[in-house]
This record gives sequence, C-alpha cells and structure tokens, in this order.
Amino acid sequence: DVGGIHADGSGRLSLSNCTIADNFGGTEPGGAKVENTVVFVARNTLFWNNRSTGADCQVCDGGSCLECVLGGDSFIAHDPRFVGLSDAARREAAHFKLLPTSDAIDRAPTKTTDPLIDFFGDARSDGQTDCGFHEYQRTVSP
Repeated sequence: DVGGIHADGSGRLSLSNCTIADNFGGTEPGGAKVENTVVFVARNTLFWNNRSTGADCQVCDGGSCLECVLGGDSFIAHDPRFVGLSDAARREAAHFKLLPTSDAIDRAPTKTTDPLIDFFGDARSDGQTDCGFHEYQRTVSP
C-alpha cells in the first residue's frame, strides 16, 4: 500500500501548499505514487521522511523519484526542518510547523491564487509564501 497519496487512472492531481510527511508505504512509495495518465502537479508542497521497504523515493511519478518538493519548479533533497523532534511527537500537525532555519520559509513563488491562511488559520501576509501547510510566523519586537 502507498503511504500518503495514490492516484491511478486519468485526470489531474494538484497539490498546493501541502505537507506530506512521515508516512509508511510498505513495498510502495511512502509519499505518493502517481500512475497511468494522471497529471501530477505539486506546487509549494513538502514531501519528507516518507518511507517504505521497497520503493526508495518520496514520490514516484512515471519512474521519476523526488525527495523534497519546494517552490514552483524547485527541488531540494534535504530536511525542511520541522519542529517535531521525535517520531512519536511528529504525528501531530503542530510538529510539522517550520523552524526559523527552514529553507521552506519564503521559498514559494507567491501568486494571487495562494491560500490566504495556513492550516492553523494564520495569515500568509508577509508578502512571500512559505512551502508546505504552515506559514512561519515571525515575531516582531516592539
């Protein structure tokens, strides 16, 4: 079984500002598997730490394997630096918030179609969108 997302058949699967992380896929990909004629678009979406025993990649799309998706067409293969520190703690949504040192902060190309708020209801209003479902909230000193 695929751990996170499985799209098979035809049509289009579009992800925008999503976080797909810490899934286990058995012998299939842990993050996402896209088959046949499905058009797969992952925009400003993070795939990280999705595991399996057989498919050594986060996302399998027609034989292409991706590790971490950041930005429009930008791919990097290193830790996006989530807050969660232990496997047990990372199962909660709050533990997938971004640390201040994350490369996902301000990395996404901002478009008028971007969501105005993140998963937690926080505004995406600093002028530059972060990748993933969480918009890092900077604190302003008085």
